[in-house]
Amino acid sequence: MKYLKIILIVLLLSGIAAAEVGFTIPDYYRQSDFLNSTPGVTADAAGGFFNPAVWGALQGPEAQFFWTDYDRPDSSWNNWALMLGVPNLGFGMQQWEFESGGKSHTLTDYNVGLGFGDKQFYSGFSYRWSKGYIPADSPRDDILSSGILSRPCRYASIGAVLNYALNQKDFQAVFDLGIRPFGTPLLTLFGDLVIADTSAADEWHWTAGAAIQPIPGVNLFAKYIDSYDYLNSGDYIGGDGNDDNHAFMAGISLNIGSFGASFTPHFDSEREQVYNTYGVRIGKPYRNFVEPIALKDKVYLKCEPKGPIKYQRYKIFDTGGTTLMGMLSTLEKVKNDDRVAGVAINMSQLYGNWEMAWELREKLLELRESGKKVVIFLEREGFWGYYFASAADRIVIDPQGMLMIIGLNMGRTYMKNMLEKIGIGVDEWRLFTYKSAFEDLSRTSMSEADREQRQALLDDLYEVVKKDVAKARGISEEEFDNIVNNHTLLMPDSAVHYNLVDAVGRWKDIDDQIKELEGEKKTGIGLGAFYNMQYIDEEWGIPPQIALIYGLGVCAMDEGIKGRTLPGVI
Repeated sequence: MKYLKIILIVLLLSGIAAAEVGFTIPDYYRQSDFLNSTPGVTADAAGGFFNPAVWGALQGPEAQFFWTDYDRPDSSWNNWALMLGVPNLGFGMQQWEFESGGKSHTLTDYNVGLGFGDKQFYSGFSYRWSKGYIPADSPRDDILSSGILSRPCRYASIGAVLNYALNQKDFQAVFDLGIRPFGTPLLTLFGDLVIADTSAADEWHWTAGAAIQPIPGVNLFAKYIDSYDYLNSGDYIGGDGNDDNHAFMAGISLNIGSFGASFTPHFDSEREQVYNTYGVRIGKPYRNFVEPIALKDKVYLKCEPKGPIKYQRYKIFDTGGTTLMGMLSTLEKVKNDDRVAGVAINMSQLYGNWEMAWELREKLLELRESGKKVVIFLEREGFWGYYFASAADRIVIDPQGMLMIIGLNMGRTYMKNMLEKIGIGVDEWRLFTYKSAFEDLSRTSMSEADREQRQALLDDLYEVVKKDVAKARGISEEEFDNIVNNHTLLMPDSAVHYNLVDAVGRWKDIDDQIKELEGEKKTGIGLGAFYNMQYIDEEWGIPPQIALIYGLGVCAMDEGIKGRTLPGVI
């Protein structure tokens, strides 16, 4: 990534140094007058049309449509643009309608490109071409664009793009800058600079503006353009050739959920309103002030994690199961989302270890303390799984299910006799009483010291489980002991009788269980829909992070936690 940055910057600077007047490259401000700010600040599908690096910053699928009512009293679509994008890939088209030689014509500009990045630095490439009637006073050429977008911190966004006309060898460089004094979208100051001829400073044109987000989802913006050739004849392509005109635009955009709309009046240097631009958007939702109120506590996350809970996945070819941090992160999102009333978890295909059960259970309790509800569905569940489930507001067991509350045990496999049968003798050098790691090779049964220490571990764990389950289910610790010692395997009716579960039912009917718990029907969604409804992160740069390093396995130098290399990793 470091070398890619250097190559792109050199490419941009070398292009500027060799630049000639870009006659065959469309006027930047004429094309981009529907942008509320600058491409790097906007960072949406429309921004990617002018800087392909922006397509790398997209956080989800997005479609935008803009149109103008320039010089048309009936507000018909004189000029329109369609912008489409998904993370790393974008496409756009912009159509112009104009009159030339007493006839009506259309001209369409197309753009397709790729963008990549890591929230701090993005780069991209695109190819642009045109179809339709191309007038002599506004020629077109196929254009190759190379762009970069850097967001080194939450206060700044820096973009640059080099447009190169493939046939006429013309260049155009565009730089844009965004500043957030408070590090949030509350106030954004922005501007850009267009260079088409480095030999003549009067050919350098610029814009400056500001955007304010007084409340989430509402954006007010204004932009000043130092040179804009407004049209007198309705000819949207050629204009009157006067580069001394100035322009001013101000407007508002509103985002509610996945939908957005914008309205932008345009004014000339005489402060007269010339035309308006309208825009609509659909895509990944922006944070807004409507949904937390209108949709408060309307949604339930229904998730069905499967397989073992892992600490981490391999980067490739490892798609099974789920991760501990993944589950904790999802539950944290549920806790902080006002639209979500609670979570329902199907544990029928989930399993893990006691440490994970405890940590996830603590997260469920944290969720409940925040006002969310937790519903858990069981089929045939063992001791650790039930311990995790006991943190729920409501536990539902399948009619054909079973609880196996069998207590805790530890054991080892002793191989001394086997080794002797194959002629291998073992001599144990033991220095301390409780150092029992070698006993499985040197003994035929557990030593008293090893039994003592393992029993202490089991007693502590059992006490934790007993106290937590008894408190959560409203039963005494003596009752819990009685269930473990005398019942062990409980069918659904027995589990209800001993207050270990609340209801008998199937997962497909979990919505009815949620309704019974909440007193009203909730909209159930899966993990995919839940992540799709997460708001776009409008913060710039990579926030401060805490590194998580897993040292798993035996405490050894060359295996397990790998003590020789672990310090270097840290």
